[in-house]
Amino acid sequence: MRWFKDLPVRRKVLLFLSGGMVSLVADVFVSHFSWNNLTMRWTQTIPVVYGLIAAVVLGVAAVFRLSAAAENLVEKIIGGLGIGVGLTGEVLHGLTFLDNVKGEPRTILAIGKAMSLSAPPFAPAAFAGVGLLLVTLRSVAPRVEEALRSRPPAPAERSPG
Repeated sequence: MRWFKDLPVRRKVLLFLSGGMVSLVADVFVSHFSWNNLTMRWTQTIPVVYGLIAAVVLGVAAVFRLSAAAENLVEKIIGGLGIGVGLTGEVLHGLTFLDNVKGEPRTILAIGKAMSLSAPPFAPAAFAGVGLLLVTLRSVAPRVEEALRSRPPAPAERSPG
């Protein structure tokens, strides 16, 4: 526990994002895998492969101390790729919705039915959100560290007196 407490905020964020990416990959795999045919379209493997690579790279960057330049490079590359994967997924999911609504009347019922048959329209935004956090982490983390240092002590931390 002491090891985690001594980690800088940036590395704590990387560690949590690494674990979060594992659960995101599991969710994406289950929803993209065709269990009847035991296959997956190549476009559906993109978030799975990216997520696995990101989980490992972010985990390594969290556990092992890297130079500031290497840590920044990891955050920018993995973050930029995450934004790209998320935006690409948004387009692909949007296209399935448009395909499902084609030829249907423009009613709330038809739109709801098309949405229920389509890929979840905002699910890929999770990758873009993680990517954006990674890209901006260098500028956000110092402010979080400062806020944590200057916060008043919790009641349990105050000395009796």
